[in-house]
Amino acid sequence: TTMSIDELDVRGTMYLEGITATVSATTTISSGGLLRLATSTTGTKTFSGPVVINSGGRWENTINEAVTLKGGITANGSFQSGTGTYTFSTSTVAQTLSASSSLIFAGGLTASGGVVVNNNASTTVSGAFSASGTGTLWVNATSSALTLGGATTCSTAVCNLTAENNWVIYSGASQTISGITYRNLRLAGTGTYFNGANYTVNGDFYLDSGTFNINTAIDLTFNGSMYISSALSTLSTSGDFLVNGTVDVMSGGTLTLGGNASNTNTFNATTTINSGG
Repeated sequence: TTMSIDELDVRGTMYLEGITATVSATTTISSGGLLRLATSTTGTKTFSGPVVINSGGRWENTINEAVTLKGGITANGSFQSGTGTYTFSTSTVAQTLSASSSLIFAGGLTASGGVVVNNNASTTVSGAFSASGTGTLWVNATSSALTLGGATTCSTAVCNLTAENNWVIYSGASQTISGITYRNLRLAGTGTYFNGANYTVNGDFYLDSGTFNINTAIDLTFNGSMYISSALSTLSTSGDFLVNGTVDVMSGGTLTLGGNASNTNTFNATTTINSGG
């Protein structure tokens, strides 16, 4: 069964179950409205225009279905993504993510096909995050955040993470840190962090937990301050390592400098080893 809808305004309860559904213009979930993907993952669900969840409205993907978005999403109501992958794909205008509180994707998120996605929210992707393809661009806006819980595929050419006061937070287990230029970077997961390529952090860097290993061939530059602040935090350096800001090793934190004769470890500001560090 196929359903094609021009514009959708959900004021009551609407179920999309076991069909291929395409909404070509705006999808609005008004206060008291519920749009639920349930019962069956048969068919595809494509929203070509903006998805707007007003205060008091609810989006529920209880069947964990994959969803394609081509107009972005504004979540001022309840957004329960399910664990299906959300794909932001080709559109004629840039897509925007915004929310009155956190915007959480419990599964994966993919940006592809030359789409531009402006993240204006505090967005969490618990599954795999992938931004790739010619013309594709993911932009963290000023004061936004992107929390990554799974495998990450991104590069500086595709991910623009340099806006003022934006954060990227790795929160998963044993993740590989993508070789990107970051504004602010936080490692807050578990296990061992690995590095995929050289990268630069222009703002602050926090290592809250886990073990951070820097591969021999990886060069890292930190232009802001560095905070190593957890009992599980270990920073082991074996490539060229440059910190232009202050360094604070907190109680329980460990900073281990390694490398070989051809590598350098440079600290251009004050390094403080606190009691217990």
